[in-house]
Formats: sequence, C-alpha cells, structure tokens
Amino acid sequence: MSVSDEKTTVSDGILLSDAAAAKVKGLLEQEGREDLALRVAVQPGGCSGLRYQLFF
Repeated sequence: MSVSDEKTTVSDGILLSDAAAAKVKGLLEQEGREDLALRVAVQPGGCSGLRYQLFF
C-alpha cells in the first residue's frame, strides 16, 4: 500500500494528521524517555468489526 500527496509519501504504514502527530510528540516528550515509540494494533472486535489500540 502506498499513499502520496504533495508533501508526503507513505508506504506500508499509517498517516497521522498534523494535529495527531503533534499530540503524539507532546505525549512522548512528557514521558521524558528516548526509547519509546507509538505502536498501533488492530484487533477483531468493536462495533465495526475492528478495534484499534494506540500505546507507547
């Protein structure tokens, strides 16, 4: 899978809005650790058939 626009090309990944990226960056800075990264999980369940989890 590949997503492209005027500024960004993403292959096999997720695309965050500028607001979401800023929020993640702020949360990581609050943790004060350099070894953390955003993890995304998709599991069966929920109302639409999928449940999304975000964690560090």
